[in-house]
Amino acid sequence: MRVHIRLSLLAAVLAAGLPSVARAGAPTPKLTAASGLVHVAFEIPNGLATAIFPDDIAVGETFSGTFEAPAGFVLAQGSQRAKAGRTFVWRVPATGPEGMLLVLRDRAGADVGQIALKPPTASAQETAFRVPAMIQTGRPFPVHGPFDGRASTTRVAVGRKPATVIAESVRRAILRAPAGVVGVTSAAVRESGRRFTGDVRSLGLDVTPAEPGAGRVER
Repeated sequence: MRVHIRLSLLAAVLAAGLPSVARAGAPTPKLTAASGLVHVAFEIPNGLATAIFPDDIAVGETFSGTFEAPAGFVLAQGSQRAKAGRTFVWRVPATGPEGMLLVLRDRAGADVGQIALKPPTASAQETAFRVPAMIQTGRPFPVHGPFDGRASTTRVAVGRKPATVIAESVRRAILRAPAGVVGVTSAAVRESGRRFTGDVRSLGLDVTPAEPGAGRVER
């Protein structure tokens, strides 16, 4: 299966309902975009294999992503490999009409799905770090700045609790906010020897079911 798509325009393309070209017998991967991330989900027996990318990667740039799948599955792009359950670091290849071709392989090494993503034209890089004014506990949030695209060199703490890097481009890192940190606090960024600290407001959201017989206002 092959889908040609610009990462930076993914949400608009999905809304337009553009057709995809699928290999016979293989389901078309599900593509979603949110919070600066692109999720590519392949249907596999008893679940999904999902690759997560930054939505602003461009040709020639280094980036980090996450590959969530059962043990033994591998995501390949040319000679680059991503193993299940790990963060990976790739370089966006020069792409022709086919785009950046991703191939999913099962535990036996057989190809079970593929998709082509066309990266957008490179945009300007950030010169200073910026953290958002507000984040939500347990949810993704971006930190803009001059990153190197390698998640291993990035450390971000919110209220002294580490935030997990989900994906990173050379313009921003997308992190998962730690749980249990609520209120006005600091976000400390360390990236390849550089440091930055900014203030953020961390919100917690608890959802509980309404009591039986509760009125409309209470619900």
